[in-house]
Amino acid sequence: MKPIRSCKRFGLFLLVMVTCQMAVLPAWGDDKPEPGETLTLVDTLKLSLQHSPHIKSSKEKLIQAKAQIKMAYAFFLPFVSVGGNYIRADEEISLDFGGLNDLSALAIANCFDWDEDVTGMPKPGLCDNLETSTGGEEESGSSARVIQELNNWDFNVSVGMSLFNPRLFPQIKNVYTGEEIVKLQHAFTEEQLVFTVTQLYYGVATNQASLGLVEEQLATAKRHLELTGVRDQAGVALANEKVRAEMAVLQAEGNLDQAKLGGELSRRALAIFIGVDHADFTVEESPVHPWATPMGLSVDTSQLAQRKDLLMLGKMEEIADRNITDAKLRFLPTLQGLWNWSWSSNTGFAGRNTQWRAMVTLNWSIFEGGFRKFQIDEAKSKLREVKFNREAASLAAENESYQAVNQVRSARSALATSQATMALAGKNLSLVEKQYKLGVAQQTTLLDAELQSRLAHIQILANRLRLALAELSYLRATGRMTLDRVPR
Repeated sequence: MKPIRSCKRFGLFLLVMVTCQMAVLPAWGDDKPEPGETLTLVDTLKLSLQHSPHIKSSKEKLIQAKAQIKMAYAFFLPFVSVGGNYIRADEEISLDFGGLNDLSALAIANCFDWDEDVTGMPKPGLCDNLETSTGGEEESGSSARVIQELNNWDFNVSVGMSLFNPRLFPQIKNVYTGEEIVKLQHAFTEEQLVFTVTQLYYGVATNQASLGLVEEQLATAKRHLELTGVRDQAGVALANEKVRAEMAVLQAEGNLDQAKLGGELSRRALAIFIGVDHADFTVEESPVHPWATPMGLSVDTSQLAQRKDLLMLGKMEEIADRNITDAKLRFLPTLQGLWNWSWSSNTGFAGRNTQWRAMVTLNWSIFEGGFRKFQIDEAKSKLREVKFNREAASLAAENESYQAVNQVRSARSALATSQATMALAGKNLSLVEKQYKLGVAQQTTLLDAELQSRLAHIQILANRLRLALAELSYLRATGRMTLDRVPR
C-alpha cells in the first residue's frame, strides 16, 4: 500500500502523530493489493476474511439467529388483527315478527266475534275496555328486520394474547442455543478458511523459493556448457561432456517452466481466496504464522472439548434434551385471551351496527391417540442419537490429534535429515569442484554433485512447508488454533 505522505489536514497534534505512525504500517483494509506488491501472511488472512462469500453468508446466518430470538419473544406480546368483507347478495331478505299494535288488533278482532256458547267461556274483561272505531285505519307497530342486504359491509378488529403456554419457555431457550450454534459455526468457518489460506500461502512461498533455486540451477548449467565449450576447443573435453551439458541446460529450462506454471497456479488459487483479480504479487520468503509454534506435543481431552465442531454437537444435545421437555409440556393446557370489535352495515336482529365481545379460551387436549407419547419417545431417541454422534466425533477428534502429533514428529525428523543431507551435499560439492579444477574429476561427477546439492536444498524447503502445515494441523486438531491474533 502507498504510505500517507502528509498529515497536514489534521489539526490535533496527537491525531497527527498517530496517523503518521499508522501510515508506515502495512494495512490493507478493504483495498486490494496492487500488482507487484508483497503480501504478508497476516494481510493475506485479513483479506480472505473480508472477501470470502462463505464468511459473508455465515454473518447473514447470525443476523437470522438474532431475528429468530425476537420472533420467539413475540409470542408473549399481544397481537392485533384487522379484517373486512364485502358481500353482494342476490336478493334482500327480511322478516316481520309483528309489534304491540298488531297484537291489539288481533285481540279486537276476536272480541267482535266472541261467542260464549261456542267457546263455552265468558268474554274476557279485556274486550270491555277496548274502544273500536268503525271505518278507521288501524296503525300497526310491526316492522320488518333485514337479515340480508343486497350490499353488506363488515369490519372487525381483534386483540389477543397468550395467557399461559408452558411450551414457549423451552422453545425460547432452544432459540438462544441455536444462536450459539450459529456463532460456533461462523467461527468454525473462519478457522477452516484461515487454515486453507495459510496452506496456500506456504505453498506459494515454497514455490517462490524453489523457483529461485531452479533459476540458479539453470544459470549453473549454462555456465558449465560454456566451460565445456572452452575445454572442447582446448581438446581436453571428453566426447560426451558437451552433450551432457546441453542435456543439463534443457532439463533446467524444463524445470524452470514447470516451476513458473506451478507458481502461477498456486498464486492464482490464493488470489481467489483473497478477492484479487490478478496473480502478480509475491509473498514473504520466510512466512511466520500468528500462532505459537508447539514445542511439546500432547493430546489433552479437555482441550479437545474446545473444538468448535464438538462444541456445536454439545449445543445440539442441549436442544434435543429440551425437545423432550417440550413434548411433555404438550399434556398441559393453554390459555388465551381475546377481545373483538366488529361493525356491519346490516343491523340484523340486534338493530345496531357495532358489537364487541371479550373471551378467554382454554384449550386442553386430553388424548390424541397416543400421539404425544410417541413424540416423547422420538425426542428421547434423537437425544441418544446426538449423544452417540458426539461420542463418535470425540473419538475422531482424538484420533485426528494423534495423527497430527505423528505428522509433526515425522516432519521434524525429515527436516533434520534433509538439513544433514544438505550439509553433506555442500561438502561433497566443494570437494568435487576442487577436483574438477585440478582435472581429476569428470564433468558428470560435478553435475551430479551440483544436482544433489540443489535437490537437498529443495528438500529442505519442502520439509519446512510440511512441518509448518503439520504444526497448523496439530493446532487445529487439538483446538488450539484460535483467531484472536488474526486481524479483522
